Amino acid sequence: MSGKQLRNIKIDTLLSTTEAQAVLSSTSYESGLLQLMEIHGLRPEHLASVISRFERTHRNTPKLTDAHAAFQKNRAAHAAELNMAYHHEKRALVKGLGFLRVSSTPRRHLDEFIRNLVPGVEVVIVENKPSPVAKRVCLEEFPRPGETVDYELASSANGYYVLDANRSAIFLSKDPDNGYIFELLIIRNIGSDTPGSMQVVDSFYRWLTGVIEQACDVRRDVRPNHAGKMTQLGFNAGPRHARVWGPGVSFAKQLDAATKTAQDQEAVAAFSIFWAIAEALAPCELIDPINSTLEDIGMPRLATRQVSEGTGWRATLEDGKTYEFPCAQRAPPEGYMALDYSAPVHTDKLYTKTAFALTAAVSEYPAAPHIPSAGLPSQPSRRTTRAHKHSHINPIAAVPLPPHGGSFVDLDIKVVSRPAARTLMAFKPTHKHGTTSLHCRSTQVMSITFSQHIRDAYEKAKGAGIGSQWQHGNGHSDEID
Repeated sequence: MSGKQLRNIKIDTLLSTTEAQAVLSSTSYESGLLQLMEIHGLRPEHLASVISRFERTHRNTPKLTDAHAAFQKNRAAHAAELNMAYHHEKRALVKGLGFLRVSSTPRRHLDEFIRNLVPGVEVVIVENKPSPVAKRVCLEEFPRPGETVDYELASSANGYYVLDANRSAIFLSKDPDNGYIFELLIIRNIGSDTPGSMQVVDSFYRWLTGVIEQACDVRRDVRPNHAGKMTQLGFNAGPRHARVWGPGVSFAKQLDAATKTAQDQEAVAAFSIFWAIAEALAPCELIDPINSTLEDIGMPRLATRQVSEGTGWRATLEDGKTYEFPCAQRAPPEGYMALDYSAPVHTDKLYTKTAFALTAAVSEYPAAPHIPSAGLPSQPSRRTTRAHKHSHINPIAAVPLPPHGGSFVDLDIKVVSRPAARTLMAFKPTHKHGTTSLHCRSTQVMSITFSQHIRDAYEKAKGAGIGSQWQHGNGHSDEID
């Protein structure tokens, strides 16, 4: 008997009880069902399956008819209270953002990109050669005459291929057998050209930008020595000296439980939509190995201390509508949100070959009047590291520099990708990479990664028979090299 068949038997047994009929007739049916599911050996992520099976079987079970009528009435009232989006509105969202194709059209394969069959995505052949640039060196887009701190000039003048903000491209290197190896993927303007969905897509990106800014305001900074701010959500393994497994303690500000839950629900939705976009638009050769690895090791999908493991997500966008997908698969278990963040040269220790980033917004603002002082550089607007203690405006230059920075740099293939809103990126974390220093520019970015030390902590806890609620990490992730 398969696991699904066994689960359906447990669900049918649950639905046949008088307790279930009473719960399904009540206004608090979700919380009541969760309690009964625990008694019947069903996990929280099976809630959508219980409701779906109830919807399908009530017609053949007379004693469930009255419970179903009450259930439908309560659910309709619940939807009206939350201003829930209708089916056609939800369809416009998923169609506009491109992830409707996951179920309705064939998935993209790497060969389609290689043969230049994906509209608007250029094919660029590069050479993969380990960069001699040292780690922790900062990246700049303009020369810094008189600079005393080492930096790498990431520009075409220094031999880098620069991908402008309005261009999409896949970067490939040749293998010894005359084939091609994936190196980097940049896809721009996601959702910007979908007829009939522009309004909801614009609302989505405004909401997403707000979720990132809010997260970076109230949650712990996991890179306090880098410019800008980065916060982690999902599962964590704690500090090096005290490895634990569980949802990270990410909130740094004192908030009430309801506010934390609401913000976590928004974050889970944001990452889950991000992952759905990646699954739809990136080659399946990048996505499928990740999903298979997560399934093979039993790693749960994204959850927080306030949002338990399971399926589904809910988001209230800028248009005031609440979009709920209770059966949708969530994002992988580890995600980051960053505001005005730039990183020096580094590599990441991951258990996958690929990591992903989604840029929600990029904006520029005028520079403050610059008055050159006695050889002192102007001060960055955010905290600095040794690598970032250089001017954001060249004190020697006669003319202040234009807004710039936030470009992704892969040093091993010598590619610079300018930042642009609504951009999906898939990159190789083992390559030396980083982002250029920001000047008069603001960026809001999300990333989904797969840290090896978090997997190690999970497998250790799993081997000891300890569940994901065993202990809670402190929100720090230190596997950057």
